[in-house]
Amino acid sequence: MYARVTSFVVKPYQAKKFCDTIGDVARQIAARQEGFIEHLILISEEEKRLVTIISLWQTKADADRYHADVFPSVLARLMPLVDSGPHISYCSAISDALVRSGSEATV
Repeated sequence: MYARVTSFVVKPYQAKKFCDTIGDVARQIAARQEGFIEHLILISEEEKRLVTIISLWQTKADADRYHADVFPSVLARLMPLVDSGPHISYCSAISDALVRSGSEATV
């Protein structure tokens, strides 16, 4: 499993709209991409304008394909709400406890 971590600083008073837009994108676009598992949207407690999206993918190739083929159109939808970003990093996931079948893990 592979994680794509994308952070933005959104414009003042736009965090909710930004997060709603990300949710729509995940349902409409990302969920249909090969290898997409799930996403998390995080808002910093210290800086309410800092939004981080963690998307989980089966493989690095799946995340790379999304970045190259789909993300540019997603970014175009988000940029009117953004002051700075995106800052993108990638991580290899070492545990899949939260996404395993059967949902035996709790948050």
